Amino acid sequence: MIIKKLRQLSKMNQQINLYCSGKIGLGEFIGDLIFLREVILEEDFSWEIETQLNAHLLNLESVYSYVLEKNDGKLDSMIQPTVEQEISELRKLLKVSESMLSRELTTSS
Repeated sequence: MIIKKLRQLSKMNQQINLYCSGKIGLGEFIGDLIFLREVILEEDFSWEIETQLNAHLLNLESVYSYVLEKNDGKLDSMIQPTVEQEISELRKLLKVSESMLSRELTTSS
């Protein structure tokens, strides 16, 4: 169970890297993160981390909705910093989550 969560967190980091390198678009990126979040949350997980993860994904979804409505799907200089901030916060959250799960794995072994 812990290993499965760690694997999903690693996949989330991979998707962040793919998005940041321009290999996938914002919509695909958000969709992938939502799917991976659902897999992680199938099992018991820290409520605080779950809440923060949901908040960051909701913010990204809101940005994407705005971008689709106003800018034909293209990020502009006003929106880009918001996306970058959410990605930065997601990276921190994933790092904390991985650390927490690694400690759990170590103590349960």
